Amino acid sequence: MRVRREFRTCVSQYVLPLLLGLAALSSTQPAHAKVKVIYRFAGQSVIDGSQPSGDLAVLSGKHGASIYGTTFSGGIDVQKCEDRGFLGCGTVFRISNGVEEVLYRFKGGLDGGNPNGVIRDGAGNLYGTTKVGGQYYSAGAVFKLARNGKETTLFSFDGHETGSQPLGGVILDGADNLYGTTSLGGQSGWGTVFKLAPDGAETVLHSFGYPKDADGAIPVGRLIRDAAGNLYGVTNSG
Repeated sequence: MRVRREFRTCVSQYVLPLLLGLAALSSTQPAHAKVKVIYRFAGQSVIDGSQPSGDLAVLSGKHGASIYGTTFSGGIDVQKCEDRGFLGCGTVFRISNGVEEVLYRFKGGLDGGNPNGVIRDGAGNLYGTTKVGGQYYSAGAVFKLARNGKETTLFSFDGHETGSQPLGGVILDGADNLYGTTSLGGQSGWGTVFKLAPDGAETVLHSFGYPKDADGAIPVGRLIRDAAGNLYGVTNSG
């Protein structure tokens, strides 16, 4: 598979809500319809999560839609995560009919911390990345959350060649390979595009070589993949 080098430089779309008490998930309907708030995070309690971030996954059913997502912090009110001293290391949540259920609370260790959204496979498993945590130098991880609530760390970034601190989620292809980016690490330290095989083997598809290669630096957000297998994304700098 070929990775095209049209990673255009742009302002980051990775924005965390600043007012935790006002952070909310909204649903929109066709043009001219009003925005409907379907859940408001408590903010101060942090048990239900704070600072929702990353992409959502939606499962539609006969009783309505279930929405899956992550909060960057919160979940545990007595533990400070490594990134900026936030209370709690984040959560994976599900919202159905306006009711939120926390599916997993990150501990900031091997399981990761500060997640960046999720995707859902056909079997109901959720996949995502965390900015910190993992096995090596707290450089982040790729995780799987099974339907039974069991969290598995699929890969830990080493902070160097394999990448460091992903700031976007992952995508899944038909062969169950995961693709994503890390904001730092790689050969020049300015981030990577990676592929993670079902057996847990990671391949770095591209290391950003800024400023020598003028290909950008600090990739953020989730990639998209076209029918030919090309990947597209954005960089925060470069």
